Amino acid sequence: MQSTIVTLRTARTFRKKILLKEEFETINEQFILTNRFYAKFIPRDFLTHLGKESIEEVRLGDSSEREITVLFADIWEYWDIIYSIPLENRMLFTNSYLGRIGPCVRKNNGFIDKYIGSAIMALFDGGIQNSIKAAEDIQWELEKYNERRITFGYLPLHAGIGIHSGDTMLGILGEEERFESTVISDTVNLSSRIQGLTKKYGARILVSLTSLMLHEDLDTIPYRILDFVRVKGKQETVMIAEVLIPDIDAISNKKIENREQFEAAIFDYERADFVSALEGFRAVFANNPEDLAAQIYIERCEYYQTAGVGEDWDGVSAWEK
Repeated sequence: MQSTIVTLRTARTFRKKILLKEEFETINEQFILTNRFYAKFIPRDFLTHLGKESIEEVRLGDSSEREITVLFADIWEYWDIIYSIPLENRMLFTNSYLGRIGPCVRKNNGFIDKYIGSAIMALFDGGIQNSIKAAEDIQWELEKYNERRITFGYLPLHAGIGIHSGDTMLGILGEEERFESTVISDTVNLSSRIQGLTKKYGARILVSLTSLMLHEDLDTIPYRILDFVRVKGKQETVMIAEVLIPDIDAISNKKIENREQFEAAIFDYERADFVSALEGFRAVFANNPEDLAAQIYIERCEYYQTAGVGEDWDGVSAWEK
């Protein structure tokens, strides 16, 4: 009798343990799935920068200061396309593009912090080289996407990318009922402004020269000094460079071919030697009529030859947008 009772009790205890184990595994699986779901809203990399293991540990006001490279990318034709397609297709079109861009960022050790329509803001820790490679990959991926779009009779897309590195503050903003991860920094504003200049110059990738100089293998990166600019809201001058991608299109190959002549004309322009600069830019433009930057400088040189410049001439271009 005692043996039977002990056996029954042991069996009940064993069944309870089995049920508890199954319940624990279910809860743990739900916990893992929940964290994976939240990671789509607040990237795991962001939590790592904040020193957090999971989303449950995040508190309002958590922050971390570090040097980060910020990349902005956006489609030049986005709003023209959006207003030309039915309302129900606008989200599909946007996600179709973004779905090709995200992997280019992640495989180069970056993560996307913000989506702003078709624009992305991506963050890279550990050097400028990862962001440059991601920008190049984005442009190549867009070329493949355009081949597919053309087969369906759609217009090709062009994306401009702006990159800048500097100190940033990553943190959690909002109020107790609504949190959001964000980055507060002059670095973010400047990289966004640089991206905004890509269409003006017809450039795929623009980088602040101070950031580009930090590249570990700079000799392997074809680039040309493009301009000395003062963007809206900034007093200091920023030197920007155009990163060129060999063989992505004929225009880029011509820019690589002409870059020494282009940069020589740039330095003539900075010295206010507009005769020599104009000669150089005209030669570049004659060889590559699609080079918008050369065209811009031709117009500037012709204007300053007539209008003249003052003693305070510094060659800086002020862009209001």
